[in-house]
Amino acid sequence: MSSDGAPAADSMNAVAEGYVHLVLALGQHDPDYVDAFYGPAEWKTQAEKEKKPLDAIGAEAEELIATLAKTPNPSDEMLKLRREYLQKQISALAARVGMLKGEKLKFDDESRALYDAVAPTFPDSHFIEIIGQLEAKIPGEGPLWERYEKWRKPFVIPKEKLDKERVRTPIFPICENRRNLRTATPARFRRSRRFQPGNLLA
Repeated sequence: MSSDGAPAADSMNAVAEGYVHLVLALGQHDPDYVDAFYGPAEWKTQAEKEKKPLDAIGAEAEELIATLAKTPNPSDEMLKLRREYLQKQISALAARVGMLKGEKLKFDDESRALYDAVAPTFPDSHFIEIIGQLEAKIPGEGPLWERYEKWRKPFVIPKEKLDKERVRTPIFPICENRRNLRTATPARFRRSRRFQPGNLLA
């Protein structure tokens, strides 16, 4: 990292840590918000004891957004990406706070606020064309949906034969290795699992 990137990194470290604390605080209001946390146990304990009100979480999120906006614009590409990532994550947290307080959003507005994504819209002709392609590719007679269900049945693993741990655990290192090869993931991120402060802090 260049010397001019050090101030930006230091500032973002503070913002990132503040964000993690707010995520844990919001998890006290929304049990599904934090899937898993592998950071310092005392951070989670603090959030559980404090039970910060939604208004306070929202206000602190806005403060973090303002602080991030004042962060010197880094020349380092990774720092730029990190800054953008933090901005979007904190904005999504603020949006979720608003929703928990009763704010109603249209579907596209909600997906944009929470996931920075909006579902594309297509004319009916687009789907008619796809259905025509499927009609030609899926063999058999009868309605398309019946032929599709018959075609996919051999690929479905019956629930009684599905050992989740045996299926899931071996795939983790395979996916991780492929990700590292494709994205040149920095070493400090390579052993991440779900939600870890190491993904946000330097």
